[in-house]
Parts: sequence; C-alpha cells; structure tokens
Amino acid sequence: MKKIVCAIMTLAMLISFSAVNAATPKSSPEESVLAYAEMYALGTSKNLAATGIPKDMTDAIEKDVTSHLMTAFMNYPLTKNNFQTVKEKYFAKLNEIIKISVRPKKADAVNPIVEITATKVDQEVADKIKADDANFLTMDVMNHLSTAEELAADGQYQSLAINSIGKVINGLTATAPKTYDVTCEIVTDDGGNSYWKPTNIQGLFDFVMIDFAIKEVDPQIIDGMIATVFSTETEVKKESQNNQ
Repeated sequence: MKKIVCAIMTLAMLISFSAVNAATPKSSPEESVLAYAEMYALGTSKNLAATGIPKDMTDAIEKDVTSHLMTAFMNYPLTKNNFQTVKEKYFAKLNEIIKISVRPKKADAVNPIVEITATKVDQEVADKIKADDANFLTMDVMNHLSTAEELAADGQYQSLAINSIGKVINGLTATAPKTYDVTCEIVTDDGGNSYWKPTNIQGLFDFVMIDFAIKEVDPQIIDGMIATVFSTETEVKKESQNNQ
C-alpha cells in the first residue's frame, strides 16, 4: 500500500510542474513544505495554495492518504456505520496528537533548506493497550473461525470491535518529535505560476507518513490455540463416553 501511495503522489508532483524559467514564488518555502507535510501525513492542509497543486490532484492525494491511514484497522471487519465512527474518532485523534512545524534553516534563492519537525503515532503504546484488552484476543480467534461478511453481521463482534478499537484510539499518543531537512526548488505550472517544491518528495513523504496498525495476534498462535481447544474438547467427550 505504501509503495502505491508513494508512486501516485510522486507521479502527481512530477507531471504538475516544470522547473524551467521559474520566477520567485509568492509563498515561502516554509509554507510550501508545511502544506506538503500536512497533506502527506493527514490527507489535507489549510496551506495547499502554497503548493500550486491542482485541486483534482490534492483531492486524489487526500483520498489515497485517508485510505492508507484506515488500513490500521483492516484486521477487524466493521460495518459501514462502525467504520465511519472509527474513522471520525481516529482522524480527530490524529489531528490532536500529530504536530508538524517548520522553520527556515538555510536561506538561498535557488535551493533553500527548511527544517521540519514532526511527531508520529507511538506504535508501542497502541500495542500495549491492545495487549491489555482481552476482547482483542476473542476477536482474533473469531477472525479465524468466521468470514469477514459473517463478522460484519455479528452484533457481538461489532460491539467488541467498536469498543476496543475506540479504547486504542483514545489512548494513542505521539512519539517524540524528530527533525528532517527539506531542500526546496522553484517550479512553475502550465499557467506560468511559480511555487516552492521539495526536491525529494519521497523523502518528505517517508518522514511524515503515519504507519500505524492494530496488529492481530500471530495467526499461527491463534491456529494453535484453536487446535488445542478442539483437541481438548474431543478428549473430554471421549472420556465422558468411556465413563458412561
């Protein structure tokens, strides 16, 4: 998924601009880097005008980023309504804990450098919350005994999922902030308008991309547990029959 999103974004950036005969942009390099970073991390930004990216492309990027972020919950099939509930809660939490800031580091008329500071979702904290919630183990077992369609129609499963996933989201915290240097260049669109653009789109995307997941227990462990339970039940039945 990550490679697909990156390829789409990189291609979109490459076909949108040309670096030939560029004039001085109206927006600063910092405004542009912040817009790119927020767009890549959360799908949108209030500063998109600083990038000059056409709306149809920013809409496509937002859709791709949103889809990528929601793969965090792919191990737990949800109904359409429950998925929407989780999505709204998750994005509200992300906007609360993900902090992105920029500052000029090197002034240059051709290739200025902007320092960006950003946080990400702390995966270890999420893993700890999940490990402490026995309902997830129940759901992991149910995942191996039922199809996604059956689980989507199972009221008990949906109740466990929406409550336990909600607890994880509520408990999410951010990692310590890290910094990254972004070199910029001037580019122009087809209308002759100039903008600042990171020279290494892939590097910036990798730096801010949120890669978080509620991980299912190792499938082999679950299969072993299920096999043990069935084996034990079989032995109990045999013993009961022998005693009759």
